[in-house]
Amino acid sequence: MIVELHKQQIYDLDSPAIVKGSYYAVDYNRLYYFGRVIQCAGSKVAFKFLYSVSASSFDWPKRNDIYACPQSSVFYGPVSIVGVGPFTVPQHAEVGFVHRCSGVSIVAG
Repeated sequence: MIVELHKQQIYDLDSPAIVKGSYYAVDYNRLYYFGRVIQCAGSKVAFKFLYSVSASSFDWPKRNDIYACPQSSVFYGPVSIVGVGPFTVPQHAEVGFVHRCSGVSIVAG
C-alpha cells in the first residue's frame, strides 16, 4: 500500500491459486461448505461437496453434490481433511470464525 501511495497508482492483488484436488471452504447462501476442487475454468471452480454428519465430522453424500461456483465464493483454504470417512477438518473452528467475521451470522458445515 505504501508503494501504491508513493507511485499514486493501485495494483491488482493476485488471488491465491486454487489447486485441483485440494479442499476449500466455500460460502454459499449464508452458509459454508467444504468441498474438493474437481475443475478450475476461468473464474468458476467446480467442487464436489461434503455434507455434515455431525457438528465436527463430514462425509460424501450418496449422490454426488457437484456445483460450479465463482472463485470469489472460496473464502478459506486449502483445508486438511483427516480420516477415511467420516472425515474431520482440523481447521473447522477457525473456518467458522472467519466466516462469522465476514458478516454472515449463520454457520453450518
